Amino acid sequence: MRKLISLIVVMAGLWGGYWFVGSSQLEKGFKDYLAKELGPDDPIRLSYSDLTVQGFPNRFDTRITDVDLTNTINGIRWQAPFFQIYALSYKPYHIIAALAPQQVVTLPKQEFTIKSEMIRGSVVFLPKPLFSGDVIIDRSSFEMVNVTAASDKGWETTISKGNLALRQTPTKPLFYDLAISAQGIDLPDQLRALIDPAHQQSALFDSFKLDSTLGLSNPLDLTADRGEHPKVTEIEVKDLTIHWDDIRFLAKGTLQIGTDGYPVGKLDLTAVNWQKMYELADQSGAVDPDFAPTIQNGLKVLAGMSEGEDVIEIALNFADGQMSLGPFPIGPAPRLY
Repeated sequence: MRKLISLIVVMAGLWGGYWFVGSSQLEKGFKDYLAKELGPDDPIRLSYSDLTVQGFPNRFDTRITDVDLTNTINGIRWQAPFFQIYALSYKPYHIIAALAPQQVVTLPKQEFTIKSEMIRGSVVFLPKPLFSGDVIIDRSSFEMVNVTAASDKGWETTISKGNLALRQTPTKPLFYDLAISAQGIDLPDQLRALIDPAHQQSALFDSFKLDSTLGLSNPLDLTADRGEHPKVTEIEVKDLTIHWDDIRFLAKGTLQIGTDGYPVGKLDLTAVNWQKMYELADQSGAVDPDFAPTIQNGLKVLAGMSEGEDVIEIALNFADGQMSLGPFPIGPAPRLY
């Protein structure tokens, strides 16, 4: 019995020593990293009043207080009373981050106060590379519940639930599966007045869902220099669905991203209840009256080539830095970098 008690005491002492050494190194590492990466000479600046690591004996709980993060180039600023990072002391490669229930985001011409029931994320790093010096993301998730963003311009919007999940694609190290969803988006009055001035649709936007896979030039390594951050080389949209009352918009397809940053490929688009979409565009002033009959006739022709009068199916093509909707050119393609 004495030997067992002695063994327990020794193990407890070793574990306590591990925690205190680990927590002090973690705290010092955080402070050194932030001072190095976001110092006073950097265009992205961070200030805080305190940074501590607690959670003895089974967790490393890092709390940063009075966070103020500013991008001096574009004038974007984020302020929060605290930011917390949690990790089990026996599983340090899996961390959970939680945001304060109220934050302030400042843009060059607008300020938002963000309140939430919950905003939380988690990241799991590859264990082996972690100990070799690299910090490569294996999977990550982000979720929020009942988030309200109120602008100093007098409008606000609410999202009842949102999720983002990212994971390294099995057997393909440079590919990541990305899924994003949002439900119950309460459209602000100003935006609704622009896209639905006659109030034909509900003020509550039903849902947005994206299931995709991204190809990257490099792994998602947090230790990489800024110039080595990965670039997107491929976008596979397996399912993009937007649902608003009786309107549905769907897309799927694959785009290759060239070295010039322009996409090449096509997305197959499906518009359900296209007549209502046209009415909304017309009432919002997006349709030129001189071309309205031509546009309507063209849409009817496309519907006749699809699976029913209410459905239009057409390809959105990307090539040579330009976009075309079916055979019709519509302008320059977006450039990713």
